[in-house]
Amino acid sequence: MEKLRDIKGVIDIPDYSLWIFTGIVCLILIFIWYLFKFLRFKKKSLSKEEVARRELRNLNLSDSKKSAYKLSRYAKYIDSEVDFTFLQKYKYRKNVSNFDEADKKKIEKFLQNV
Repeated sequence: MEKLRDIKGVIDIPDYSLWIFTGIVCLILIFIWYLFKFLRFKKKSLSKEEVARRELRNLNLSDSKKSAYKLSRYAKYIDSEVDFTFLQKYKYRKNVSNFDEADKKKIEKFLQNV
């Protein structure tokens, strides 16, 4: 028994496996939460054509200057062959009159197809 004196008692070995496991689980849960949040609530971006249709549906023909600008800006996304050169007399001026009947009919005909 005298030779067995060099055997020492049981030593506590620090075990961090529970903390490591808890940290990994928390990171995975946070990742899943962010992934769910961004995939579920990701705002659908509208195409230029959809934006143009929305703007042209809400077009106010009583304000001829703003209507002329909006028509020339958004009409090309819906139909690229439409010619709105007659709107030049309603743009680029300080004071403009309301649309005359011929122009108003052209615009309304185009807006019916929108």
